[in-house]
Parts: sequence; C-alpha cells; structure tokens
Amino acid sequence: MTDQIIEMIKSLDIGQIISTAAIFWVFYKRLDKKFENIDKRFDQIDKRFEKIESQLDCLKNDMNQLDKRVFAIETMMRMKECCMIKDDRQIKKVQ
Repeated sequence: MTDQIIEMIKSLDIGQIISTAAIFWVFYKRLDKKFENIDKRFDQIDKRFEKIESQLDCLKNDMNQLDKRVFAIETMMRMKECCMIKDDRQIKKVQ
C-alpha cells in the first residue's frame, strides 16, 4: 500500500500539482464570492423584515388606540338617557 503511494507521488510532476492547485483555488474563489453575494441578500432581506416589523408594531398601537376610543364613545352613548343603544327594543330600529 505504501509502495503504491510512493510510486504515485513519483509519477506526479510539478505541472500537474500546480494546475490542480490552481483549479482548486479558482473554484474556491468563485464559491466564496457567491457566498458573499448570498450573505448580502440575506442582510437586505433582514432589513426589510425589520422595517415590516416596525410598521406592524405601529399598526398594532394605532389599533389599540382606536379600540380605546370606540370603547369610550360607546360608554358615553350608553350613559345618555335618550340614547337608543340603552334600550334593547330600539336596537332593531337602529340597525
């Protein structure tokens, strides 16, 4: 087994070793460049998700404020004596 390895090493010449190393180096550089491009795209997508998340948080806050306002209006209307919401029989007429 070791004799075969030694014979194979003796049969290789410098040109083959250099050309093989050059091919591997070019392949590695191209692959590394593609991974860098993929990382850039992931960073861009991450920024977009952060922007969407902040917009959703703003919408959630706005919905909470709107809900509070509607509840306050509904409460004030129920407190009025003449309001139709207070009378269950009149709700059908209002609708």
